[in-house]
Amino acid sequence: MVASDTPALLDPEEATAVRAALNNLSADQRLAIDMAFFGGKTHDEIAQALNEPLGTIKARIRRGLLRIILSTLRSHRGAVAGYCDSLNDYNVTMEPL
Repeated sequence: MVASDTPALLDPEEATAVRAALNNLSADQRLAIDMAFFGGKTHDEIAQALNEPLGTIKARIRRGLLRIILSTLRSHRGAVAGYCDSLNDYNVTMEPL
């Protein structure tokens, strides 16, 4: 099967929103997420490669993913606006839209 025969996981609008959210992460968060999700590294491997404590890596990934979720949900305001506000209880700060 060729890649073009495989259905996309995200529609083009969603993919654009995720790419924009990734670009808005701090460099540290983006690198940790890239290594984990696109590089297939474990949290331990990332911590060793970056010479950072494991807890720091876990926090970067968790906070980065929350920022991505908030950003993509906010781009689809409507029904999920209240959910975005409740995620702010996790101390995820973002620039206003």
